Amino acid sequence: MNNDNKTVQKSTFGQTSKHQHTKPYLFQREDAARIEQFGGRCLLSSEMGLGKTLTTLLWAFRNPEARPVIIVCPASIKWNWQKECATHFNFRAEILQGTRPSQGGIPYDASFYIINYDILGPWLPFLRSLYPKLIILDECHFCVNRKAKRSRFTKELCVNVPHVIAVSGTPLTNRPAELWQVLSIVRPDLYPNFFIYAYEFTNPRRKPWGVDYSGAANLDVLHSRLSNTMMIRRRKAEVLSQLPPKQNIVVPLEIENRKEYEAAERDIIAWLAKQSQLRAKRAARAEQLAKMNHLKMLAGKLKLKSVIGWIDSFLEESEEKIILFAVHKEIVHTLETRYKGQCTVVTGDVVGKQRQQAFESFVKNPKIRVFIGNTRAAGVGWSAKGCSTVAFVEMDWTPGIHSQCADRVHGIGRGGAGQSSIYYLIARDTLEEHLCQMIQKKQKILAATLDGGEGEDLPIFDQLMDALVTDKGFQLTV
Repeated sequence: MNNDNKTVQKSTFGQTSKHQHTKPYLFQREDAARIEQFGGRCLLSSEMGLGKTLTTLLWAFRNPEARPVIIVCPASIKWNWQKECATHFNFRAEILQGTRPSQGGIPYDASFYIINYDILGPWLPFLRSLYPKLIILDECHFCVNRKAKRSRFTKELCVNVPHVIAVSGTPLTNRPAELWQVLSIVRPDLYPNFFIYAYEFTNPRRKPWGVDYSGAANLDVLHSRLSNTMMIRRRKAEVLSQLPPKQNIVVPLEIENRKEYEAAERDIIAWLAKQSQLRAKRAARAEQLAKMNHLKMLAGKLKLKSVIGWIDSFLEESEEKIILFAVHKEIVHTLETRYKGQCTVVTGDVVGKQRQQAFESFVKNPKIRVFIGNTRAAGVGWSAKGCSTVAFVEMDWTPGIHSQCADRVHGIGRGGAGQSSIYYLIARDTLEEHLCQMIQKKQKILAATLDGGEGEDLPIFDQLMDALVTDKGFQLTV
């Protein structure tokens, strides 16, 4: 992925559907029409995996007068929004970074701007000066606390904006008090006062320290009112017949210290460029592999904050379980520590009865929602009944390994249905991205991994080396 936003072509909005690159599912077209009925002020609260991003952008595509658009989301998924804008509708989107706008470096000519909640405050004057016509609040549960700064900044951004679409799969109605802030942003005309809302839907109770609004009341009334005025809520089970058996979804994520990664990459590329591509002996290949493994592991470590943010969002948005696959023990240990109490782990060190118990605990224990496995140790020999989601935290060298891991859920899904979602959580602009692109292009498992096999296709490791080196302006010697 190129980090230069200006390489993404700018669309002539409102033209014919030739600028629409992706054909939406029927339910997505219906949901976009429902957003239109709501006047472009909507809470899109469908379950994860149903393409809420595409549905939202479809409405924006159908309403070219709603420009400029500001997309507010967690930092970990800003680049995914940029990718989705370009992939589905050829929209050019500018990502805003930094704790505050830089002098003279602000792009005023874009139609889509992407910013994260954490830096919203200092950017407010600039964003308001754009006079946005549409605000998209992704993962809107990030601003449910009406007293938090990010919630106040978000609300201020949306004042007098004609269209606001809030997106989240989290069933917020379990605690109605948490829902009010979002409702008051999307439909301030219907929900102008927290205390009136709280009296009707939270069963408030006076405590020694004040009033407790954590309860719930009249949820059926609230659900009906929201469904009639602003909310779209779909469950995956309702539309499984429209979904493909397997969805492969690449999620580009940012890394924490890009300078550290780029320094390591430069050193390794310079070394690789001096090597002969025809030196296929095992000793030479082992040295190359060790260096590339170091770079791949570094990318994995530096993206962990973004990975955890994505997993947290999945667990909040969905009631489903998820299988995580990683390669390195350090990555597995970090994830195990993060999700202690709700995860089970299988690596090469987990064998025999302990291994089987880990599989059964994930499948049968409702409190265990996360399975963390090594790609080689946990990718075969079991079926995750009741789970339909796999996420690769790290990429393996061998394409066939990914197919085996994904097959733990392929053809199973919830309630016996055959739909599954396979996510690739990729550190953007790193070796991982090259590796993922190659694996995605493969139509079958390669017989050769690192050294074996002959024929027209190079082993994937050789292809990766060539791509990484030539991408940086070098050429491998022969």
